[in-house]
Formats: sequence, C-alpha cells, structure tokens
Amino acid sequence: MARMQQRYALLNKKCEEHITTLDQVNPRDVFVNNEVKLNKIQVYGFDYDYTLAHYTSDLDEFIFNESRNWLVEQMKYPEEILNYDYTEFARRGLHFDVKRGLLMKVDAFHHIQLDTVYRGFKLLSLDEILRVYRGSHLSSDILKQKFTPNDTIMIQLMDFFRLPEINLLCSIIDFFDRHGIDYKPVYVYQDVSTAVARVHKSGLLGQTVMSDPERYIAKAPQLSTFLHRLVENNKKLFVISNSSAAYIDKGLKFLVGNDWQELFDVIISRANKPSFFKSPLGQFRRTDISGTFKDWEAVQTFKRGQIYEGGCLEEMIKLTGWSSASILYFGDHVYADLASGLT
Repeated sequence: MARMQQRYALLNKKCEEHITTLDQVNPRDVFVNNEVKLNKIQVYGFDYDYTLAHYTSDLDEFIFNESRNWLVEQMKYPEEILNYDYTEFARRGLHFDVKRGLLMKVDAFHHIQLDTVYRGFKLLSLDEILRVYRGSHLSSDILKQKFTPNDTIMIQLMDFFRLPEINLLCSIIDFFDRHGIDYKPVYVYQDVSTAVARVHKSGLLGQTVMSDPERYIAKAPQLSTFLHRLVENNKKLFVISNSSAAYIDKGLKFLVGNDWQELFDVIISRANKPSFFKSPLGQFRRTDISGTFKDWEAVQTFKRGQIYEGGCLEEMIKLTGWSSASILYFGDHVYADLASGLT
C-alpha cells in the first residue's frame, strides 16, 4: 500500500507539472455545476457577510489578535504566543484533524492531498503521512461537520471568518512542538474555538467593524451599480443574514449608500441560518434599524425597505408568492447557505 501511495504521489506531481492551461484561467470567472438560464431568474437573494460585504485582512488580524490575547490572559497560555502574528498561511475549505492536530486539504473523493499536510507550520513528509493514516483515503465517517470530544474526526473550516482560527491553531501547535510542550490537540482546538467564538458572540467584532467600516469593509465600487441594474430590470431582491439589523445597515450604507433599503424587497436580519432553510417553524417580526424594537403584530406581507427578523424559508416563499425555481441565491458558506429540496 505504501508503494502504491508513493507511486500515486509521484504521478500526481508529474501531471501537475504538465498542466499549463490552468495558468490562463481567470480565478474570478464563474464556474457552474449545472446550467442556469438567467432569463428564468426573477428573484436574486444574497447573504450579507462575505457576499455583499467582504472584509479586509485587518479584520482577520483583529480576530486573531483578540483571540490570541484572550488565550494568554484568561486561559493562561504561554506569553510567548503573543509573538505570533496573523499571516495568510491558510485557505478556506481545509480540514483539521482534531485528534492529531494536523491541517490538510482533502479532495472531493476523500483523498488527502499529500503535499498539503501541516502540523503547525511544518509540512509533513510523505512517509510521515502514510505512517499516520496508512494511506491517503479517508472514510466518510470521519469527515463530519459537528465535533464531539470522543470522535476521531476532521473539521472542515468552511467559513471565511475561520481563517484567523486556522492560523491561531497552527501558531499554538507550532509553539508547543518547537518547545517540546506536551499537549492534546483536541484541547487546543476547543480553546481556540472558544476564544474565536467569544469575539463574535460578545459583540466585539460587530462593534469594531461598525466603528470603522472604511478600515474593515473592502470597498466594492461595482456593487451599487449591479444592484441598481437588477432593480431597473424588474428583478426582485432580498438579503438574508444572521447579523443584526444595525450591522447590516452600517455596512450597506458604506457600500451602497443611505438608500440601500429601497433596493431590497425583503430584508431579513438574525435569520439563524442554517435553521432558516430547514425549519418550518420560524416566524418573521418587523424590527427597526437598531434591532431593539420588534413589532408584536403578525407579518402578513413584506414591505420593501422594511427590516424583518427571524423567520424561515417556507414562510418567506408563502408570503412573497415567489416560485422557488425563479430564485437565485448567493452565499459564501456551502452548508449554511444551501437550502433543502424545497428550493
């Protein structure tokens, strides 16, 4: 088996060396799995974070620094970890082996890409990988999305917001390995996840972005033109986000203008995705920009420019009367932004 894996790796490398056409591919092109007839699309929907609004590397650095500092100050991690800074080392979509503390790329056929396996910032050799996994193929049982401490699983880091988390994981593992400190990777993963989640759940991230959108939100000069063009061509627009109304408002005023609400037929904040797409029980409530006032009357129809909170996909389809076949939805998270067979 080891010889076969070595042979596979060698042939794979040779094939990559002969691929020249990929250098000519524009990474900003649109690649699709199924043909989409845009003349049939009447409704365009968008997530907010990393779809309408993209963020600068300053935000990744902020999340990394806040999480790193909290681990040192509150969890008593070694102070030397403060010497690590955020780098663009990792990419979204990588898998992290929670038991072994290894970061890697796994392809669509569950094969480990043999030149992508890292412990901290150290690239593992082919022999080391084969010794650990006894091959390059992973069973579907360990490629799960939910983590429980007793499982031997791979966590796929799908969210753009998790890039600082990947970097912090690698930084701590790198430090422990360099200094011969014994550690259990699952504990490091749990601590880092807790530290990063705190930045989000405490409201610190939102407050920071809203206090200085020019620093943290990437400018998108064509976004306003694109949205206005859709409206001018009689298309319906909606936005669904887990973020607060105030957070969305601050960002879209910066990106689109003070009249951004008039572009959207439906605006949904605090949607609680992915449950929004799966549960039929969520009900909408009208709210204001601050998100503090919530109307107590049932929502019977959607009003353009009005902000709503909560709800579910089934109720949205019912209230709008839109055909699911006529909706094209854009999101950045392949799991949280995908609906069930309803759409």
